[in-house]
Amino acid sequence: MLLLEHRGRKSGETRRSVLEVTAVRNGAPVVVSGFGTSSDWYRNVVADPAVDVTWGRTSFAAVARRLDHAEAVEHFARYQVEHPRATKNLAERLGVPVDRDPEVAADALPAFVLESVDAR
Repeated sequence: MLLLEHRGRKSGETRRSVLEVTAVRNGAPVVVSGFGTSSDWYRNVVADPAVDVTWGRTSFAAVARRLDHAEAVEHFARYQVEHPRATKNLAERLGVPVDRDPEVAADALPAFVLESVDAR
């Protein structure tokens, strides 16, 4: 889990979301919008990808970069193998077969890598 601090797209105020780290890419955490594009944190990060991350005992400024389609398919294929129960539960809650098809998961669930811009 990590704490993501992001700026409200309308208010400009700091917002906070606790998110599951679903993978680590080159030392950077990957997070997924489990509610797709309707999530407030997702919409805020799309509007302003500059975020602050607290992950364990580490805090850092980051840029939230959305995984491209091929990266997302690879991410979800790996996640399905490593976490079959979690993927099945997610599929049941969303009503989308993300537990069987990484292409569907990549289309339905935006994934972001939080790339550090300066370690603190």
